[in-house]
Amino acid sequence: MAIIFGRPKYPSSPEGGSSYSITLPVERMRLIAYFFFVTLVGFASILFNTLVLPSIEAGAPDGTPTEEMGCGPFNRDVDHSIMKEFGLHFGDGFNLATSHLTELFGFTNVCVLWDYTPAREIVAMYFPLFEYSLAGYVMLDLIYITLSHKRGEIPDWYYSLVKIVSPFTILLIAWFRMIFVMIAYTDPEEHSLAFLGMQIALFSVVIMNSLFVILSGQSYPSIGLTKGTTTKLAYAYLICNVVVSSIKMGATLYIVQNTYSPDWYKFPFPMFGWCRGEALDRVWMFFNAVLPIFISYVRMSNEKPMTITFSVPTPTYEGNQKTSETTGLVN
Repeated sequence: MAIIFGRPKYPSSPEGGSSYSITLPVERMRLIAYFFFVTLVGFASILFNTLVLPSIEAGAPDGTPTEEMGCGPFNRDVDHSIMKEFGLHFGDGFNLATSHLTELFGFTNVCVLWDYTPAREIVAMYFPLFEYSLAGYVMLDLIYITLSHKRGEIPDWYYSLVKIVSPFTILLIAWFRMIFVMIAYTDPEEHSLAFLGMQIALFSVVIMNSLFVILSGQSYPSIGLTKGTTTKLAYAYLICNVVVSSIKMGATLYIVQNTYSPDWYKFPFPMFGWCRGEALDRVWMFFNAVLPIFISYVRMSNEKPMTITFSVPTPTYEGNQKTSETTGLVN
């Protein structure tokens, strides 16, 4: 038995209510995701410099009992903890140059902006905008690739690979939220494990996108990119990112297993006053957080949008069900 609705009492839409369509370029969702990531970093930077930095530089508040001096971010002591490099004692203040990440890795990456309260709690509320939009992009891209496969534009092996990888990519994107649960200065291994998951997710997006461009034989005449040039650029981006991301993920896995970074992370880099770990982190960010913005913009500006249609049968209204039953008896 179907549900019987009361007869409509309000004006209906001219196009009816049996279906609803959304038209959008798939790459726009990816661009939206990176927009939320960039604004998240900017927002976190403001919070860190206005609310967090003065607090951690001041150290434990006056009047803190001796037994509580090592609580929270002031948990390092040269005589009692594994972190001894900066000679701090329980309750001592610190800054970016002497932060937990600097002691563990030799430098501070973007994560330090939301490692400490209250930035951590506030940024955690903004984070879903990035998380959901990136996961939504992976889902829409899977649908786009499915339609492309039906048209014979890509081989079976690639379509099978995408169907396997995409659900795990979405799961790893969702698990990245654990960086707000596993606090960097108390659980650096688990905190880094969540970051490793996001590295793998972004890496899989790069691989799937680059292979799609190559296998579908794309070109972009509007910006002067022939099929051959596009393929060469895609291969160059893919190979460089494979090299950089493999080293980055290997180093992060080492941190997950050993708490501290590999020894070579802290070796000096010949430029910009960086250490090698910081140079690797900057290059990785360039390939996975900067270049994708331009790539997705170019693809969004040139690809034909995808239309998604939702439809439901018109329901049975009061007064109509008898007609349907009588018709059935007559037949």
